[in-house]
Amino acid sequence: MENPFSDSNLDDELKLQFNKLLDAINTIKPFYPGDTSGESKFLASCEALNELVCLEVTAKPILTKIIATDRLNLSLLSAALEKLSHEKSLPTLKCLIKANPSALLWKSCHRAAGCSNRTGIYALVERGFSILMPWIAENYAWVLDHEIGQEFPVVSFFLTHYALSQHNALRSKFIEPGLAGPSA
Repeated sequence: MENPFSDSNLDDELKLQFNKLLDAINTIKPFYPGDTSGESKFLASCEALNELVCLEVTAKPILTKIIATDRLNLSLLSAALEKLSHEKSLPTLKCLIKANPSALLWKSCHRAAGCSNRTGIYALVERGFSILMPWIAENYAWVLDHEIGQEFPVVSFFLTHYALSQHNALRSKFIEPGLAGPSA
């Protein structure tokens, strides 16, 4: 596992680039059900963010190893996990994880969770991005095997939840309601 380093030790150009990405993540505004214009703006913002983050992080993967000490030790991944909440954000998250899977094990203060120190892997499940867990297990199994990755029972919770959702999806697909047995 790679450890993060503080943004206070960066040269001005890299610090500016890092803060630009943090600000881009933080400017994503949620939309409310029924607000079609808000939804289209939100989706366009997600697409633009996906493109920006992947372009910058691919060019300079070091950006994913930085934490903002003046912003509650936020890394790009922890900021994205705190702020983003839509499936259109999955490419951003995958790009950040690919560039630095160690960030899943870093603790930072997640304001959405009442400022408790959570690891990225915990925040991922907690914020509704558990769909990425099979991909993480397949590509970065060491994260789940790491002692920090096993610190919280949420990984076990996810695996149980995922197995149940797969089971329910198969049941609804292959068992017709009339064949499920007598109803109570």
